[in-house]
Amino acid sequence: MSILIVDDNATLLSKIVRSLTRANRSARGASSLAQARQLMMEKQPSVLCLDLQLGDGNGFDLLREIRQSGSKLPVVVISGYRSVESTRRAEQLGAAVFLTKPFALSELHEWVVKLLDARPNDRGAQASEPNDPDTASNRN
Repeated sequence: MSILIVDDNATLLSKIVRSLTRANRSARGASSLAQARQLMMEKQPSVLCLDLQLGDGNGFDLLREIRQSGSKLPVVVISGYRSVESTRRAEQLGAAVFLTKPFALSELHEWVVKLLDARPNDRGAQASEPNDPDTASNRN
């Protein structure tokens, strides 16, 4: 099971990938929407950690594409910007959780493990979408 992290902050992206890798997780990083799309075509991740404000677009665009394809891929939105509108939009698009930067890496790890554990072992089956309303209301 792999985790794809999408963030245009190279330092944060590297830190998250290293942290997950040290925790024996298979993690890849993408610094743009274009790179994320390419990596997802090569290998579908088990969990996606997605920043909203990216240099080549908005993370909501990718999240919308994922949902329109029928995928129930668990998504953790990570963003330094919070608004009621963006929180509501993430919830409507089925984000499992919304973490506000800066966040503790341990919090991200907990959510990744929870979402990975919620996925069925059968690769052909669709995953359920955990949705914690208290956490999903976190800042964008």
